[in-house]
Amino acid sequence: MQDLIIQGTNKTPSIDFKINGELKIEGRSIPENTYDFYKPIVNWVETLKNSIPSSITLTVKLEYINTSSSKLILEIFKILDEIFTSKKSEVEIVWLYDYDDDENREEGHNYKSELNVPFNIKAF
Repeated sequence: MQDLIIQGTNKTPSIDFKINGELKIEGRSIPENTYDFYKPIVNWVETLKNSIPSSITLTVKLEYINTSSSKLILEIFKILDEIFTSKKSEVEIVWLYDYDDDENREEGHNYKSELNVPFNIKAF
């Protein structure tokens, strides 16, 4: 397994997933084909279950996210939640939102309500 690095565009977020457990998603998420963009990312996180680092922190800083992206990001969160629930690693998700963006803050709270993993929502 190796790091997963994807450069962001004006429609897709940058992905910086390190095998040491430092995971970052940042930018805008409105890809033309959401499934094609996110499937390799979901697969990478799924593979992480086979070589779990002692701690995993996923930091998400999205200025905009469409509905189809939201569903696949939730899939990533659920895999991390499964790792956390199995007690195989310490896991934390950090949701960063612009302090003026109530919709994005609410999106973070919606995710948090569906998960057991520590989920911190912070304004920047």
